[in-house]
Amino acid sequence: MARVKGERKKQIAGVALEIISEGGIDALTTAELSKRVGIVPSALYRHFASMDEVVVAAIHEMVGHAGELFLKYAQGISDPREQLRVSLRIHRELLHKSKAMPHILAASTTSHGRELFRGTIKQVQDRYMAMLGAVIQSGQEQGIFLPGLDAGDAALQFFSILVMANIRHIAAGDEFDVETFKAQSYDIFIRGISNRPEETGGNHA
Repeated sequence: MARVKGERKKQIAGVALEIISEGGIDALTTAELSKRVGIVPSALYRHFASMDEVVVAAIHEMVGHAGELFLKYAQGISDPREQLRVSLRIHRELLHKSKAMPHILAASTTSHGRELFRGTIKQVQDRYMAMLGAVIQSGQEQGIFLPGLDAGDAALQFFSILVMANIRHIAAGDEFDVETFKAQSYDIFIRGISNRPEETGGNHA
């Protein structure tokens, strides 16, 4: 019974991602979500106390997928420059699959951003930047990145590449070349923190 309930919650979170991806956070309503899931509206509240909790579950669903992708692509990679490039590849696949996260990020920065999923996004960002910081620190220990860098600040700068790509993509749509922006930003970032600027790693993501 618990497994079935867990599967239903996962299904609801997945459908919520689809709705947000298509129409933004405001498109996620009880009526639309329940219709697509195939249940009566009241049944949603057997699984979630509020629609904000649905958004939180949707965030965790996407983050879980991102974690699976990182393990898949980073396996066997020891060069921290290439590990950072893996993050760009994951971003590309997630953005291709769903535009939900950019919409959620944009909504969370407004004055009306919901505190519950704003806090969840911060937790996710903190974990992600801790991972990036660990990669950068590893690069410092290997002599690849500048030893005097604050790894946390450098991680935030790298993370900002993905955030700005999300925001611009929402505003400009397909007119904005996300992949070219990220590739060029990656090169600039790596050159900026490299102990050996002439060596910036392999091919673009």
